[in-house]
Order: sequence, then structure tokens, then C-alpha cells
Amino acid sequence: MNTWPNRGASGGPCGGWNNESLNSQKKSDQAGLTQANRPPRNPVRFMLWDSPAFRAGLTKDLTLLAVNLRSYEADVLRDAVTAAAKPGGLPVELLLKDGSDYRIARIDWRGGLRYPALERIDGKADLLTPILSAR
Repeated sequence: MNTWPNRGASGGPCGGWNNESLNSQKKSDQAGLTQANRPPRNPVRFMLWDSPAFRAGLTKDLTLLAVNLRSYEADVLRDAVTAAAKPGGLPVELLLKDGSDYRIARIDWRGGLRYPALERIDGKADLLTPILSAR
């Protein structure tokens, strides 16, 4: 089942919240694929299930070294994803380190930048806020 990019693992809204805004190009500080940006180690911290990166074989704790043969920086990755979405754009190539092994992953994603964000569903019980509230 392809649950990406419009639905969560359950395939739809849950607990009074919806993740439909995953298609938004507005950056959010909420959940998503996260990448530590502290050289020299840049481990992948979170991988969205069934995403293009997941299907390309990326997993948690791989070290991202380079993007399209350029040394990894967050801006370099953003630029590569943006360029891939343009007409004639090429897949994003990542040089990854897994322990003592190196490999290249090619991600053929044409959808541009996307930032997940949760949105409340009017009229539905909010089950998430009580769980995340400070005690």
C-alpha cells in the first residue's frame, strides 16, 4: 500500500488530526524526515515509511556525505530536490556511509520540497494534544 505522500501509516486521519498538508511547500518545525546537520557526521534521524527515499534504500542512521557529488549541507540537499522537480531535472544522488561501507542511492522524486505538518480536523475529538501536553 502506498501511503506516501498524502496519508499516514494508517492511511488517513487519526485522533482528530490530518496530515494532508504534507504536500505543502511551507517549512514546518513539526515531524518529518530529519537530518542532523553537524559535520562531520550527518546521520539520517527519521525516515518516512514508503517515501521515495525509503524506496531507494535509505534507513535510519546512515551518514549522508554528499548530494549530487557536492559535499552535504542542508542547502545543497534542498537545491538538489528543487532542481529535480524542474522539467528535465535529474534524480537526486546521495553518497551514503553505512558503517565502513559506502554506496550511492538515486532518488527519482519530481515533487519538489515537502514539509509535513498536522492540521486539526474540525468537529473531531482531539486525542493528540492531551498526550503531548506537559504534565
